[in-house]
Amino acid sequence: MRQKEKEIGEILSKKYIRNHESSGIEITDDVKEKCSEKAQREAATMKDCLHCVRLGFQAFIENPDTGLHIASAMVFSNPIYNSQNPGFSELRIAEIDRSSGSCIGGDTVWMRCATKVKR
Repeated sequence: MRQKEKEIGEILSKKYIRNHESSGIEITDDVKEKCSEKAQREAATMKDCLHCVRLGFQAFIENPDTGLHIASAMVFSNPIYNSQNPGFSELRIAEIDRSSGSCIGGDTVWMRCATKVKR
């Protein structure tokens, strides 16, 4: 197993703990252990996901009083796979030209990857 794949469980565990902290849940050893177990289970299923990317789309409505309001659930694109052998190379997005666009569509999103991808 490569180093990046080993780090996934640790990264997910820290993310789950941060989510608990932000929701006001006290972080005990039991909570840390449950977060770690959940992260390891999820990391085991994510091994093949390191070699593809999906774009996420979500609509927001701007409210002058309260800021942004979520108007829809997140929708994901079809996967974009690494064209090289996924056993040897992970997909690395080096740049993306935008993080938002019009909800009526028609916007082009450019991604510059460190490796070639097939559409």
